[in-house]
Amino acid sequence: MLAFAGPALLIVLTHGAFWPLALAWWLCAAMVAVIRNHRWRMIVTVVLIPVCVLTVFEGGLFMLPAVLTLLAIDARHPAPQAAPH
Repeated sequence: MLAFAGPALLIVLTHGAFWPLALAWWLCAAMVAVIRNHRWRMIVTVVLIPVCVLTVFEGGLFMLPAVLTLLAIDARHPAPQAAPH
């Protein structure tokens, strides 16, 4: 939800001028959302933190809450361990 709200707010604030970058952010969020491997999703999320800061003028700081929330959720809910054979 946060990954949608940040770019949507910027579209409203810029009277629609931000839509190309919003599409790019939503595509990035969708790609992270489909990662099912817990370890890889955590790695990608950690890598995205500096990317959000470096892309401050492209809306990166509006995506930072979504990235940090995903990281907090993944950290609190570790991947299930495989059952012993």
